[in-house]
Amino acid sequence: IIGTNPDQYGKVFQPYVVNKPLNYSNNGSGHSRGYELLIRKVATPGKRDWFGWISYTWSQTFRNPNIYKPDGIIAPVATGPEQRLLAQSYHNSKETLYDYDRTHIINIVFGWKFSQNWQLGGRWSYLTSMPVTPIVGDDGGRFSNPANNQTIWAPISANNPYLADYINTKRLSDYHRFDVRIDKFLNYEWGYVNTFLEIINVYMRQNVSGEAFNVTRPYSSTNPKPSPTFGTIALPGGVVIPFFNIGIEVKF
Repeated sequence: IIGTNPDQYGKVFQPYVVNKPLNYSNNGSGHSRGYELLIRKVATPGKRDWFGWISYTWSQTFRNPNIYKPDGIIAPVATGPEQRLLAQSYHNSKETLYDYDRTHIINIVFGWKFSQNWQLGGRWSYLTSMPVTPIVGDDGGRFSNPANNQTIWAPISANNPYLADYINTKRLSDYHRFDVRIDKFLNYEWGYVNTFLEIINVYMRQNVSGEAFNVTRPYSSTNPKPSPTFGTIALPGGVVIPFFNIGIEVKF
């Protein structure tokens, strides 16, 4: 039986009576694997000396929510706005990379304590970007906002966004930055006071955390666009400078 669907955002009709999946499960599973390497040099107490370390982490994290995903073949009906579901199958979800998976993490820290009261250091960090589900197109602007008649371009993640084959299969540009810091120590019998100045992201790399799709515009080479992470300061006139951090640490 085919009829008019009151839901304008979901014109899908099933000619057969079937159980509707709730797409909910408490049977999710996941696992991680990896290794770490740390090489460290400690400064000699009471002397002018350098210190630092190099750390490397390789890891992979997987999840499987164990939720059945629908996959259907739909054809339009020539006599009306309805659509007929010709066939349908249900695919069990499979193991995919977790949203926060980072394969490689590297930290290189170097410091020079050139007096009892002064210390200079730097840190370089590198992280593999987290996986995202790729956006490959839009729905052609099928719907619009009734309040202002603005066309809504819904993003399409893949030819079949319901299948786990496309989930978290894309990585954006990797994350890395270089920071420098200078410390001034004031030593007392009860402890010390440390004032410091940090310059974060010295070479002002524009790292990204994901993709942002503007639904008021169709899919293009600039939509979606990368979502930047915080790490620089934008000044009037388009000038970008590193982020500065000033702090005080007191230890008893």
